[in-house]
Amino acid sequence: MAEPLSPNAIIVIKARFGAPERSASGIALLYISPPQRRLLKSFAVVASGDELAKTNVTMPCAELMDVLGLAHTSSDVFTETTAHLVDGFPHDFTDSAIGSVIEGALTGNNLFVDELLKRSVKAVLAVDKVEVLSANETISTGRFEEIKVEDELDRMTFADQVNHASRYLGNKRDLAEQVTREKTRDLVVVQFAFNSEAARGGGMLFYNTLIRSLSALFVWATREKIKGSIDVKEAPVDFHRRFGSLMGSVTPDGKIGDEFIARIRKIHAGSLHDILSGADTERVREMMATVLGDVLKGKVQVAVRAETMRSLVAGYLFDLNQAGGVDGKDPDRMPEATIIPVLPVLSPARGRPLTSLVPGDQVQVRVDKSNTVSMRLARSLNLIEGDTIKPMSAHVHSIKKTKDGYNLYVNIAKGLIGKCEVEADIRIKAGDPFVEQEIKKSRMSLIIGIVAGIVVIVIGVIVILALT
Repeated sequence: MAEPLSPNAIIVIKARFGAPERSASGIALLYISPPQRRLLKSFAVVASGDELAKTNVTMPCAELMDVLGLAHTSSDVFTETTAHLVDGFPHDFTDSAIGSVIEGALTGNNLFVDELLKRSVKAVLAVDKVEVLSANETISTGRFEEIKVEDELDRMTFADQVNHASRYLGNKRDLAEQVTREKTRDLVVVQFAFNSEAARGGGMLFYNTLIRSLSALFVWATREKIKGSIDVKEAPVDFHRRFGSLMGSVTPDGKIGDEFIARIRKIHAGSLHDILSGADTERVREMMATVLGDVLKGKVQVAVRAETMRSLVAGYLFDLNQAGGVDGKDPDRMPEATIIPVLPVLSPARGRPLTSLVPGDQVQVRVDKSNTVSMRLARSLNLIEGDTIKPMSAHVHSIKKTKDGYNLYVNIAKGLIGKCEVEADIRIKAGDPFVEQEIKKSRMSLIIGIVAGIVVIVIGVIVILALT
C-alpha cells in the first residue's frame, strides 16, 4: 500500500535514457504535484554519445539538476531536440495520465512512467528503440521554489545576474562575477528553535562567508506556549513559513529578539566567521545555546540545522536587506517606524492569498499617489514613468484582521513600513519586479538576436540567388 504524502509534497521523476540508433542519450526531471494532479515543471537535456545514459538517477534531484545544467554547456547538446522534448512532456503527461504516474511513484512501480518517457523520446528522436531508467524522489514545495528561482535566474543574462548578485556582496563586482560564474554557495543558512521555562521561539540566520558579513537575522520569540511542532530539518522556505505561522498565533516578545540580535552582533567577527563558515551544526548549536542562555538567564534547549545556499537565490526567497528585524511587533505602535500607505499589486490567477502570507514573504506593492511621503519615495527609487507608478518589492512584516477586512504591513526600508488596507482575502502578486523585468529583457534580447540572425541568413540567400 502506498504511504500517504504530506500536503506540500512534490514528486520528482528522475530519468536517464539512451537511443543507440542516434548515438544519443539524455536525462530528464519532471516535478509533479499530487494534490493538483498536474505536471508543474520539467527539465531535460539530450546530447550525442552514451555518457548521459550512465547517469546515476538515484542521486538527489538537486545534484542531478547540477549535472543537467553542466551538460547543457557541452557542445554535444542537441539544443532543438531538447526543446522539443521538454515542450512535448505536457502532451504525454496529461491530467488523466498523472494519476497513474503518482500511484506508480508511491508504490515504487515506474513501468507506466517509463513507457511515457519512451514515447516522448522516440517521438523527438524519430527512433524505434529507447532505453529508459527512472527513479522517484519526494521534495517539499519549499525545495521546489528554490529550483524555480534557480531556473528563473538561469534565464537572465550573465550581466544581469552579476548586477543582482552584487547587491548581496557589498557591491563588489569582481566577487559577484565570480560567484555568478561558479554558482558559489556563498551563504550559510541557519535554522534554529529553542525552548526554556521562560520562553520559546526560534528564527533564521544568514551569513555570507565571502564578505564575512551577517546578511540577515530573523527572530521570533514568545513567553506563551506554541501550538504545533517545529522541525528545523525542513527546507528553509518551509521552515520560515511554518514558524511564522505558528508564532502568528501567540503574543511575541520583542525584547528577547532584540537582546539576542544585539548579543550575536557583539561576537567578534573572526570568531563568528570561524563558527559559521563551515556550516557545522554542532558548533552553531553551541553558540546559539550560549547566547540564548545568557538572554533568558537559564538552561535552554536548542535545535539547529545549517546548510549553504547561493546568496542570489536566498535574496529572492528571503529579505536579506533588512538584517536585524524582529517580526511580531505591532507596526502601529512602533514610534521608530514611519508608516506610509501602499497599494497591493493584484494577481487573481497566480497571486498568493493574503491570509497565506507570513512575515518575510516577498510581495509587490505600489506607493499611493495621494500621499506626499509616498511620492517622494517613488521619485527617489525611480518608480515613476509618466503617469504610471512602477511596482516595488517589499517583505511582509505582519497581517492584522480588522472588522472591515485586513491590514497588511510590509517592510520597505529600515524605519519605513507600508500599510495596505483591504476588505477581503485578495491574491497579491509575489516575487521581485526587478528580477521579472530582467528576465523579460533577457528573453527579448534573445528574440531580437534570433530575428536578426534569420534576417542575415535571408539576405545572404537572396544575394546568392541574385548572383547565380
